[in-house]
Amino acid sequence: MDVFLLWAGGNTCLATIFTGGIIGPKLEILYSIAIILIGSTIGGFLLGLVALLGERKGLPTMVLTRKVVTTKGSYIASVLNAIQLIGWTSILLYASAEAAASAMEGLLGETVLANTIVWVIVIGVVETVYTLIGPKRWVLCQRIAVTTLIIVLCYEAYALFNYMLSQPVSLTSPSSRADVLWGFDMALATAVSLGRLL
Repeated sequence: MDVFLLWAGGNTCLATIFTGGIIGPKLEILYSIAIILIGSTIGGFLLGLVALLGERKGLPTMVLTRKVVTTKGSYIASVLNAIQLIGWTSILLYASAEAAASAMEGLLGETVLANTIVWVIVIGVVETVYTLIGPKRWVLCQRIAVTTLIIVLCYEAYALFNYMLSQPVSLTSPSSRADVLWGFDMALATAVSLGRLL
């Protein structure tokens, strides 16, 4: 169950939702869904191959790179990965703060809780504490958070599809090949980025 919740949490994070939000306006709904499914499947397959190799060898991904790029090269890969993860965390922190500030503004109006900077600080502190408590204590937090996230995501999907079906529109839109490829790249990049973290 914990492995399921780990993967479910990784695939229902803000980045995944934002990927759909970025792709959606550019493409029609069927193209968007197909691109996300195909990109996530390919990304998951590639990550599965790396995970299989890691399980067989008993080594993490960064150590496996040593056979390809030597030990010194693996340090460069590790540093680049750390920089990329700092950037990724910063983007998710800001996106989460924006979402929280918007929600609070809708609920409470213009208050201090509707300020994005306040939420950057609050969420940053919570993430830091979460990191400091260590992985052994994450299990309960993860179970609660991911279960709640799945419930909210199901409600959002129901509300969105109910709204979309109540206002039928043409399923075709003027999408160029570049839009389709761009959407595919976004879906694949999200799957690969999230999978590496898990």
